[in-house]
Amino acid sequence: MIKRGNYDGASRFAYFDKPTTEMNLVECRELLDHILQRAMPSEDPDGRMFRSLEIAEQNCKEGFSI
Repeated sequence: MIKRGNYDGASRFAYFDKPTTEMNLVECRELLDHILQRAMPSEDPDGRMFRSLEIAEQNCKEGFSI
């Protein structure tokens, strides 16, 4: 299990072994699938993950880096 990204600027919360900008399309799709799976009501009963995804989506729409 990856404890923390091993690249400059790695997130303290997202434990990837490389930045998303270096992931190929398949890796990005798999990552998104896992994130969305975690946001399902049965996995996220208090809705915290879903709200975080809403914020991330809005930031993308506004052109901010997430």
